[in-house]
Parts: sequence; C-alpha cells; structure tokens
Amino acid sequence: MHLWGVSMVRNEADIVEAFVRHNLAFLDGLVVLDHRSVDPTRAILQRLKAEGLKLILVQTGETAFFQGGEITRIASEAFQRTSADFVFALDADEFIRAASREALEAALAGIPPATHGRIAWLSYVPDAFDRPFGRHCVRHRLREERILRHKLVIRRGFVETGAFMVSEGNHWVLQLADGRPASHHAISPEMVRLAHCPVRSRAQLEAKTRVGFPALRAAGGQIDANMAYHWRELHEDLQAGIALTDDRLRVIAANYTVPRADWVPSGQIDLVEDPLILRGTGNGAV
Repeated sequence: MHLWGVSMVRNEADIVEAFVRHNLAFLDGLVVLDHRSVDPTRAILQRLKAEGLKLILVQTGETAFFQGGEITRIASEAFQRTSADFVFALDADEFIRAASREALEAALAGIPPATHGRIAWLSYVPDAFDRPFGRHCVRHRLREERILRHKLVIRRGFVETGAFMVSEGNHWVLQLADGRPASHHAISPEMVRLAHCPVRSRAQLEAKTRVGFPALRAAGGQIDANMAYHWRELHEDLQAGIALTDDRLRVIAANYTVPRADWVPSGQIDLVEDPLILRGTGNGAV
C-alpha cells in the first residue's frame, strides 16, 4: 500500500518540521503547498527536502485562502505523480496517531471500495504557552471531544476524475454536480486518530489570527463564514485589545471546535494525560 499526504501551510515555522518528520514516519511522502509564508516556514521545508525527506514543495501566490480548491489540486497532483493508493489531507497542526505503519495500513484496508476514509481528531491543550511547539503541547488532551471532528483520507480514483473536490477544512470529499458528500467511512478511533494542536503559544496564535482571518475574508463568498467563526471572533478580540493571557489561551485551545456560546470555562476543562510520541524527531523530542 502506498500512502501520501497533502498540506497547505502558512507561517507554521514553529511546528512544520515536527509535522513533516512525524507524519513521514507513517507516509511515503508529502506534497506541501506554501501559502505566502513570510516566516521561515519555506526555508525549513526546503532544508528538509535537501536533507532527503520525501517532499514535493509547491507554492501559490493567491492572497485569499481557498483551501478546498488548493487541496483538491495538490491531491490530484499527488495521485498523478506518485503511486499513492490513499492521500491524507492534513493541516500542519495534525499528527497521525497509530501503533505502526502496519496498523495504519490495516485500518485503511477496512475502508469499503469506492469510499473515502475519515479520521477523528484528538484535541490537545498545551501545558504552557510561552514557547514554541514541543512535547509540552501534546501531553494532555480533552478527555472527551464535545464536537467530534474528522479529517479526510482520499482514495485514488475520486479526485483524479474531476467530478469531486475537497471541502474547506478537509472534512469531506464533495460531488461537484450537487455539492453533496461522496461516500465516506469513519475509521475506528481505536486504530487511527489525529492529534490536533492548533494553539501552541501566544505569539503563534496572535500571528496566525492577524494573517489568517484577512486571507479567509479575501476569499469572499467562496468561504462559508460559519466555518471560520473562531478566526473571525479571535480577530475581533485582538482588534479590541483583549489580551491572550495563559488562561484565555487554555480556554481557546480546549474549546477550539465549539461555538463560543457553548465554551466551557477554565475551571471545567477536563483533560487526560495521553502524550503523543513525536516520531522522527529523536526520542520524542523536537
């Protein structure tokens, strides 16, 4: 079985090396599209490629953030340029969690024919927010996901046909004819999950919000505002001068997938210690 991943990244210098090294412990290669990064993200990716890691690097000059269209494009490129049977649509803050490559392949073998896979998130909350991404960011996760989110594993033959596209957020493969989801299969979380760590530090979240939301807004009517409500609300908070204290960052991280009206306050956040072993980075270190 041949497995590749695709990702669209922007200003992810704090996490992109760990993302690449860890996920390439499970995948045969990654196609990474850099979306106008102005931090060292691009240089880090080029260094990793020069080191010999299996990376295909592409770029876009678009100001607006059209993730669905771009992931569709590079997923198609991955299928055309490689022998991939499945392509994982990953963000830079997502890490495959499985016992081994063999266990991952066994899980994928259980996906019915003519069907895509979906992998559930595990939401991690860092122990501290005063330094870049590291093991302290993926030690504790939510005991239970209040809203269960999934990300895509795309089967060969679908995106290639031109009849399908990846949704914004990489949650579904959609039929172009009517916009309805294609056939999907939820992979057992006992076999494979994605460790998700969108909030790592104060500096990271502030920079991401100040750059990311204007890019989403530039996409205009092509992006459903309800899909990016957290970026819009965080941007409004920063514009209003609301400080990103450690307590507030913890609340944001714990409620990342939940509408603000339903946020759980700091004292009610229920975490469990379940550290992710960061592969390819030297004994779990970054």
